[in-house]
Amino acid sequence: LDMLGVPGGEVHSPDGASVEVPEGALDAGVTIRIAIDSGGAPPLPTGLRPAGGIYAITPHARPFQRAVTVRLPLPATTLAANESLVLLHAQPDGSWATLRDAEPGDAMLEAEVDTLGWFTVGVARRAQALATTTSPIAYTRSLDCGAQSCSAALGTVSATLTIVSNGGVFPS
Repeated sequence: LDMLGVPGGEVHSPDGASVEVPEGALDAGVTIRIAIDSGGAPPLPTGLRPAGGIYAITPHARPFQRAVTVRLPLPATTLAANESLVLLHAQPDGSWATLRDAEPGDAMLEAEVDTLGWFTVGVARRAQALATTTSPIAYTRSLDCGAQSCSAALGTVSATLTIVSNGGVFPS
């Protein structure tokens, strides 16, 4: 909790999250607060989950005259091959937006924003690419209705449907 004014400055939380306000971003004194507090935050969209705490950085939705830099520490987490860490931002009565992806070796995620609100490092699940084959996935099919003709069959019919593919592989 720090009061910043026209000269700008930085506010830090004990775990390393910070807000850097450049000179001229404020025209008057403003109290900046950083807390792990998800109260009132909108739910994360499908396909995203928090990797750590959700930070309430206030005052929410207050516009700055110049962009401010928000930094969040990357939490220790294990990711699947199709997952990545992303910095997310939301406003009251708003939705979450991805600000940037983490790069290998990052210790912090940072982004310039025009307003404060809720921030979190999230885990995004990326779509896996389909395996490629030299030809499109193709198949042949045949239907065997035993001793009777399939096209003339009425009522209950015992049949065997056989599908043979070209070996195309879909992700599991």
